[in-house]
Amino acid sequence: MADPVARTSELGLGRVGRYRLVDRIAVTAMSEVFRAEVTDDDGHVRRVALKRVRDDLATSDEMNRMFLDEAAIARSLEHGNVVRTLDFGLDGQAAYLVMELVDGWDLGRVLARGGPPPLGVALYVARDMLEGLAHIHGRKDADHSPMGLVHRDVSVENVLLTRDGEVKIADFGIAKARTNRALTGPGIMKGKVGSMSPEQVLGRSLDGRSDVFSVGVVLYRMLAGRAPFEAPTDAEVLVLTTKGEFAPLPDTVPEPVRALVATALAADPAGRPESAAAMAHRIEEIGADLGARLTAGGLRKLLEERMQGAGAVKLDAVLRRAARGRAEPSETLPSVRRRRWMTWGIVGGGIVAIGLFASALWPEAATPRTRTRTETRTETRTETGTATPVKEQPATEPASAEPAIAIKTKAQPRPALGNAILQVNVVPWAKVTLDGTVVDDETPMPPLRIAAGRHVLVLENPTLNLRKQIPFHVAPGGTYRVSQW
Repeated sequence: MADPVARTSELGLGRVGRYRLVDRIAVTAMSEVFRAEVTDDDGHVRRVALKRVRDDLATSDEMNRMFLDEAAIARSLEHGNVVRTLDFGLDGQAAYLVMELVDGWDLGRVLARGGPPPLGVALYVARDMLEGLAHIHGRKDADHSPMGLVHRDVSVENVLLTRDGEVKIADFGIAKARTNRALTGPGIMKGKVGSMSPEQVLGRSLDGRSDVFSVGVVLYRMLAGRAPFEAPTDAEVLVLTTKGEFAPLPDTVPEPVRALVATALAADPAGRPESAAAMAHRIEEIGADLGARLTAGGLRKLLEERMQGAGAVKLDAVLRRAARGRAEPSETLPSVRRRRWMTWGIVGGGIVAIGLFASALWPEAATPRTRTRTETRTETRTETGTATPVKEQPATEPASAEPAIAIKTKAQPRPALGNAILQVNVVPWAKVTLDGTVVDDETPMPPLRIAAGRHVLVLENPTLNLRKQIPFHVAPGGTYRVSQW
């Protein structure tokens, strides 16, 4: 396989706006990342990182809107612990954004080259992460209303450490604000397995405490040299995450630090520090009590010792790893469920599965209909909130979507009111029962044609002991969607 970093002369990279592309650093499922140069008005040449929608996706209006959403969020952030977004725009049909080129390494790579850092360095990195996140969470819009911004992808790969001992939070590609469109479709879970909060795994609404949980995961890894939630499969990791079950930190870690990490990793958000700022303040107190120095000098010294000889890589490896994380199949529903089937004989039934279209046997069918992995589902972009009836828009239905399937239920006969559509795509998976009849063994399920009127929907996941009953009413021609528990 060819090296993803190729010289300009080999690729003929050319320019994007006023930026000259120097190297292609990475190719992801959505974008290409380049090292680029720009000449300022005073003639000074600056190096930047430029991310652009891939050429084969550049004609997609939705893809470009997603990029511009990301750019608008990131451009509004101005904090020393957050990677700066410098510019964004359209190059022909392709959206792009320009970021500062950080001279350093991601935390995951630093840990891989030497294991846990000294306690003072670990607390310093966590505190600065939290201060950057507190800035993100506290952002307000033009009307001075809270944006409700949550990063949703805090992980060791997205924490950048500079040679000067700075800590910067990167990658806002899946950040979620109260006001922006949902960038995650039903049945797709964004974030990295093992770093996500329980409420993120369950598809529930998020606030800043979700990112606090993820900082707890990062701090645990710095202190223990391993992840808090470890299991043979991603599906089992998700189960441990939702239950808040992790091994205690080593006894060598001071008790106040162990207590703080345990609080940050509480399964219930109400049991965690109330905000990123509150946890940062607590780290300051603990550091003072323990006599630990939380300084850039300690981190700078560690990087000088540990990363000697790795300087030529600079941001290249950071962006490659971030790109691999973004395109990682284990983050999507189908791949996790494929792993579940591969390990079914080992772990037995009933583990959380995210992905593979399950086979279903319809009561009225003469022969079974099997849904295969290769069938395509279009992600209907809706806000993850309480399920609400919405007017169906047939013009936006994907050509590749499965036709809606009429069902018979045990409900009492009712006057003909016309048809409606039911869509259920929740994470984790659920068995779907409508008016007493099982209509799908596991979500995601195809759009279901039902009679308009009143119904009772039941979602069940016995593995996680989840059950939810939803009475609802849908008007003729309407669509009722459920995208979270």
